Amino acid sequence: MLVTVEHRDGTIVVVNPTMDIEFNLESGCYVAGARKTIAGIEYICSAYLGPDHYFVVDRAINTETGATLWGLDEGECFEFLRVPRES
Repeated sequence: MLVTVEHRDGTIVVVNPTMDIEFNLESGCYVAGARKTIAGIEYICSAYLGPDHYFVVDRAINTETGATLWGLDEGECFEFLRVPRES
């Protein structure tokens, strides 16, 4: 997945196809937490944005059945490395 990072009025926004994630500076690091329901699916994201890494916990739950559609086990996260954008 390709995401874009934007700066908006002191907030860092990671723009992605499903849901933009807004990061605010807290205790010296940028953190985010977002929940959004789209077409019967609740998307849950919590994340840490560092200078070279992006750590994220990502889950989706069917709002009708309560079934987890995807997600990580407790204590696990996805890790993305920062790479230069190609010209």
